[in-house]
Amino acid sequence: MNIQIIKILKMKQPNMRLGVHLLVSAIVFGIYSSGSTAALLCTGDPASITINVGNINVLKDVPINSPITPEIVGANGGFDCTKGTGRSGIGIKSYLSDTGKKNISSASLFASNVTGISMVIGVSGSIGLKWIGDHIGSIGGADWRLVSYSAVSENWSLQLQSRIQLYKTGDFSSGTLSGKIGAYMSSNGSYPTVWGPEIPIYITGTITKIACSLTNTSISVPLGDVSATQFTGITTTAGDKTFNLGLSCDKDANINVALAGSQNADTADTSVLALTNAGQSGTAKGVGVQLLYGSVPLKLNNNILLKTSAGGQETLPFSARYYQTQTTIGAGLANSSATLNITYQ
Repeated sequence: MNIQIIKILKMKQPNMRLGVHLLVSAIVFGIYSSGSTAALLCTGDPASITINVGNINVLKDVPINSPITPEIVGANGGFDCTKGTGRSGIGIKSYLSDTGKKNISSASLFASNVTGISMVIGVSGSIGLKWIGDHIGSIGGADWRLVSYSAVSENWSLQLQSRIQLYKTGDFSSGTLSGKIGAYMSSNGSYPTVWGPEIPIYITGTITKIACSLTNTSISVPLGDVSATQFTGITTTAGDKTFNLGLSCDKDANINVALAGSQNADTADTSVLALTNAGQSGTAKGVGVQLLYGSVPLKLNNNILLKTSAGGQETLPFSARYYQTQTTIGAGLANSSATLNITYQ
């Protein structure tokens, strides 16, 4: 008889209201150059965009230079422009500091306002998805990248879409992502000789450092064969088996646990779990399963504080046992599964 304990590492998120502010009023800029270069007059829309990344939980021991999010897509933006001199193009630029590091695709990593958290900044247009730093030359610099072009000396209207991905690039703490990270931008000339207007790109969201990491994420607890004669009536228990849950935690991390699973239908006690395939042929009858911390049964969906970590390796003692739910017990398989949601503050 086995109990499969599956633990999901889950960070309790701070009570924070996040918002996306999208300004949609149009703004017209005039960019003029001296000499023989003609004027480039463009209108950008929207006036700005904000990329809301939400709350990002990051394990404290994630390797340096590892991505901590998938690619996150920003809102579309674009420009309507009158003809200038030579080809015109649009793309994206960064307003963040270059860390001097690159990801495996040669995109530059730019430092966010949260220490130890950086990002790559890209844009998709008529020539596909490109990242700042993946090309240095006529269509890209250290902090900018073009992706869409017009024909020579014509009025044009082009659209593009931003993309970012966040990385852990050093020691970090929890924090709030904010500020201007870049801008959609327009240019006149195959190698930009005249820069047109910009559509600023802002970021909002939070980085939450998960203070603990689990040694194992799945534990099987064998209770062995238990005779029905070991039970003496409803609410009696048998087959106690202890097991430990290992954690590595930062100092002063408050470790909490909540049990998730299916309640046994034969009892109102919310600490008794149903058996796998309950009610089917070959499954034991009249018993359920309890999980305990110390000697106290864990109740379903009830979050409790286990301890405050002194820092380093922590070993949490749990146990599992069978619990009689009916007057008569029927022999059969008595497996169960549950989730221990471990949260940290």
